[in-house]
Amino acid sequence: MMTGLAHLGHLVIYLLFIALPVIGLVMMYNRGNPWFAFGLTMPYAFRGQFRTG
Repeated sequence: MMTGLAHLGHLVIYLLFIALPVIGLVMMYNRGNPWFAFGLTMPYAFRGQFRTG
């Protein structure tokens, strides 16, 4: 049982190692401002012109 929980804990940590940077990249892409990675300008989502009211 302890070994199984240890394997599960490691699996969760490894998944977070992959998921957190991907979530960060998606957030930077969707922010709508240019951003830089490794000295290159990366693409970003189009910022729409929304009117309120």
